[in-house]
Amino acid sequence: MDPAEEIELPVYYTPSASPPHSTHPVALELTSITPLAPVHHIIIDHLALVAPVTTLILSKYVYDITIPKLYRHVTASKSLLRGLESAELGNRRKLDCLRHTETLKVEDMAAMWHVSMLDHHAAAVRYAKVFPNCTRVEISQDVVDGHYHMKKGEIVEDWSFSTLKETLSMQMKEGCEIVEIPSLREGKAEDDDAMSMTFSSGSPFTLNTSQPAPNPLVAGMWVVVGVVWIWAPVILFILLSCAGYNIPSLNITNATANITFDDGSTWAMAKISIGPSGGCMYYDDSPRKCIRTLDFKPDPAFLHLPVNQTLTTSLSQTLNRAFVTNYISAGWIGVATLSLLVSFSDNSWSATSHDLMLWGSLFAWLSFWLNVAICLNFRRLLNVNDKASGWDYHPGNGLWLFLYTVVTPLAPVYHIIIDHLALVAPTKTVVLSRYVYDFITPNLYRNVIASKTLLRGIESPGPGCQRKIKCLTYVETLRVQDMAAMWHVSMLNHEAAEQRHKNVFPKCRRVNLSQNIVNGRYHFRAGEEIDEWRFVKIKEMLAGQVKEGCDIVEVRRARADNEAGRRCQVYDLPIGWTPFLLLVLISCAGYNIPSLSITTATANITSADRSSWAMAKISLGPSGGCMYYGEL
Repeated sequence: MDPAEEIELPVYYTPSASPPHSTHPVALELTSITPLAPVHHIIIDHLALVAPVTTLILSKYVYDITIPKLYRHVTASKSLLRGLESAELGNRRKLDCLRHTETLKVEDMAAMWHVSMLDHHAAAVRYAKVFPNCTRVEISQDVVDGHYHMKKGEIVEDWSFSTLKETLSMQMKEGCEIVEIPSLREGKAEDDDAMSMTFSSGSPFTLNTSQPAPNPLVAGMWVVVGVVWIWAPVILFILLSCAGYNIPSLNITNATANITFDDGSTWAMAKISIGPSGGCMYYDDSPRKCIRTLDFKPDPAFLHLPVNQTLTTSLSQTLNRAFVTNYISAGWIGVATLSLLVSFSDNSWSATSHDLMLWGSLFAWLSFWLNVAICLNFRRLLNVNDKASGWDYHPGNGLWLFLYTVVTPLAPVYHIIIDHLALVAPTKTVVLSRYVYDFITPNLYRNVIASKTLLRGIESPGPGCQRKIKCLTYVETLRVQDMAAMWHVSMLNHEAAEQRHKNVFPKCRRVNLSQNIVNGRYHFRAGEEIDEWRFVKIKEMLAGQVKEGCDIVEVRRARADNEAGRRCQVYDLPIGWTPFLLLVLISCAGYNIPSLSITTATANITSADRSSWAMAKISLGPSGGCMYYGEL
């Protein structure tokens, strides 16, 4: 570079010399989010940190750019491997997520076992190189010092950590660094004994199938079959409608009525069926009359309607023209399906087919909501204008067909939606369907509080008892916070119980007992005799309802809770006395507050001639009193 060439340096303005404020862009002048495009990735990253589950379901694009960041640094656990328990298409998504992992933390022995056993010969579905891009594995000292055992029937086999470490390395990329880090367990002393865990033989999780992982080509073909299965009904329906064929059983909306003749002695059945390309009319036994048009209007003469009929005004021609979006969505989806087939031979078409399917889904949703608007508007006008004439509204099967078509593509995120609904409204969510009930019940009962309500349903034999017992089998942590709950759970297998149940919580791994339960006194009344039961006996009866080896621990109230309670008591004192102190101070200052007086006396005083009367009142307070007479 020529030394004489001038170099343009950045200019820094002082506050007094800076350009006027009006020359800077104002955020309030933004009319769209397009100017924010340069920082879209920052916004998405922040949303992924705040609400990752909600962010993932925003769109396919957001999902694809967020997953690599969420899975870059993960902690090994059984939940992390969820989705690999069966050889179905769902495990491909999990494998695609795990391939983004760069750092894997193993903090407990169970996690070490689950990851190491993915390619064990006893596993029904074997996986190798689950973390192909992992460059570092951090193993806690507890995992290194632990003792591992595999139970095969009655035989217990010891496993060394070096063997597990070798099998773990088979799941990583070659050259992956495996390091040991200090213990993450709080309060661990140097002379603490190493932990010991025994695992059952086979896969680290319950497997639903013993089939091998599917071939990618076969899996792709099943994707095409699924797409065709999802969209074929609505495409066929719309294409037949465009061709001029009417399918009354797949219409969008219906209206029926019993039309009475002029003499009032007889009546005939009338019906209107409306679809995407027109509608059909039925009257008694006459052949149906169909009209192919977007601006369908019933024929009053064919339906024998009176002169003052208002049925023809109950259909909005403007809304009916919205049926054209049905054809657009069918076209998009049809072309997307064809491009998906072409993409198997030419990978360059995969992105195009994906974009076409997104547009097809968008138009399908638009078509569905416009069809819903047509139905609701028709129902409203029918109820206002023609309800007195006997016309009734009925939704058509075609509307439910559209709903099925637009909702089915959400299948990959069904579990996320259902989990969120279960947190917001669990009682309403479990009654949606049998599938939803079976899906969320294990999560709802994983961590429960013992009570009489929890055990409701097992006091008498029947279907309700069986359902309740099945739900209680999912309990992993049981919290017992009062003596009544402790008594109800412990007495399930007592001889005095009407229906005896044993091992009601077969998967329970931990029972938390409140301190007041341990210090309480229990009495059992049998007739006129009252026996005092020791807590040890109640605890032994409780142990018979949980799995063998379950931890039963006593949980004391945290110090923070006690301090919070004392603070509440301290704060309650001035708050409770403030109104009284304020009243006394105001009264001492000479102000009278009749509405806050201590006592009052009222009377109706009649005049001497008894022709009139007046209201009299005396109000006494802390510093004096007030008198009232008449309107003074």
